[in-house]
Amino acid sequence: MKGHISKSIIDDTFLYEAKEIYPESTLRINCQTHNAPATFYSKAEQKYKCLKCIVASEDLHYIDKKYKSQLEEFEQIKSYTAKAILENEPNISIIRRWKEGIRDTLVKVKNEYIEWIESFTNKFVKSLNKIEQSRELNPYVGEDKKQELRLIEM
Repeated sequence: MKGHISKSIIDDTFLYEAKEIYPESTLRINCQTHNAPATFYSKAEQKYKCLKCIVASEDLHYIDKKYKSQLEEFEQIKSYTAKAILENEPNISIIRRWKEGIRDTLVKVKNEYIEWIESFTNKFVKSLNKIEQSRELNPYVGEDKKQELRLIEM
């Protein structure tokens, strides 16, 4: 067995209790959980780990090559969306400003309408005061009371 490790040496060393013992020149450390080749060493855990253990411990998600085109399309859509948001940022408040403009106009119209009504009411009251104080209507003073008494008599 030139160039190979003899079976007796393997049996006497660190692979004594291993599940798989390879007497050939290829020594292999297997992951105890998955019984897969432990090709990665974790400094944090101070032990060798297989790819499945690393993926599970880091909460990684393996992406198959068949999804590559979909991921590229997703990245394009994401970049288009970001670009659209940046380009339309000045236009985001157009509707808000439009609504504020309409509200301001309605408040102005309402206030002006109220002023007109108050002005008309004041002018009307003043005109009634002038009529009551004029000498032309002296013969009609108390006419309301007279008409009321006539209705009661009927």
